[in-house]
Amino acid sequence: MWEQKSEHVIVGSLHQKQLISISDAFIAVSILSDDSLPENSFFGLALDSHRHGLLVVVYRLSSPSFSALASYCLATFNQLFLAPLPNSTILNNVVFDFRTLTSLM
Repeated sequence: MWEQKSEHVIVGSLHQKQLISISDAFIAVSILSDDSLPENSFFGLALDSHRHGLLVVVYRLSSPSFSALASYCLATFNQLFLAPLPNSTILNNVVFDFRTLTSLM
């Protein structure tokens, strides 16, 4: 996901509980590590540029399965919330609707 303000790409890690920022010079830096997330999770990302926040879909297929929606402040990288979803929910992406100011999964 492209983050316009810093001109970096933000990606999630499949094997570690972290988000990584990659600069235009291809320098990768861990910007967020969250111990409340399970190992080996998939991350879908959406940027809320109006509030300078990040929505993250967390999904782990392996046992026990885990699905959640997390929100982070991009200024501090503090977690704002982690909302577990029903285990039968399989998500891999999230978008932010700026017209209604809601997240859609």
